[in-house]
Amino acid sequence: MLYAENCAACHGDNARGGGIMSPYLKMPAPDLTLIAARRGGHFPDAEIYRIVDGQSSENWTTNRHMPIWGYEFFGNDSDDERAHGRASTRVDSLVAFLKSRQQP
Repeated sequence: MLYAENCAACHGDNARGGGIMSPYLKMPAPDLTLIAARRGGHFPDAEIYRIVDGQSSENWTTNRHMPIWGYEFFGNDSDDERAHGRASTRVDSLVAFLKSRQQP
C-alpha cells in the first residue's frame, strides 16, 4: 500500500518505471525490479534505505529529484521520537517490498 500510494506514480504499478508521472520527469524513473541485478545479484538493503529516506548523496549527485520520504513520512507529529520511529518503519517496509520484487 505504501508503494502504491507513494512510488507507483513514477515507478509504475509493477515497479519497472513508466508510472503516470513519467512524462513529467526530467529523468526516467529506474526499474526497481533490477536493483539487485545491477549490483551483481546483491540487494543492498542499507543503501536502498538511504536512497528512499533521502540520506544518500546519490539523490543529489545524479539529478534525481525523488521526494525525501524520510521527511515526508515524518509528518506533523510533535513527538519526534515516535514520528521518527514511524517514518523509519515505513522506509523499512518499502525496502522490504522492493527486495521482494527483484528479478533473478
